[in-house]
Formats: sequence, C-alpha cells, structure tokens
Amino acid sequence: MSDDPRDLRPVIPSEAVGEALADPGLSAALFSAVVALAVSIAEDP
Repeated sequence: MSDDPRDLRPVIPSEAVGEALADPGLSAALFSAVVALAVSIAEDP
C-alpha cells in the first residue's frame, strides 16, 4: 500500500451501493465495511 494518492484508481459505486450508502438506516458497521471494500479495490484493482 502506498500513501501516494496518485496510486489510487477512481471507484464508481454501482447504483445499488450508492443507494445503500445513502440509506440513513444503514448501520455504521456495514457502512464502514462497504467503504473499506471500495478503498481496497481502489488500492489494488
């Protein structure tokens, strides 16, 4: 993993993921897991 932001690739979430993350009833744990997965994919596609 590099701290250089140029190593990151843009991640565009699917519509379903976007809707899920926009849901105010989404638990903090699930929100964090989805964001962590997106970051992981961006770092190592």
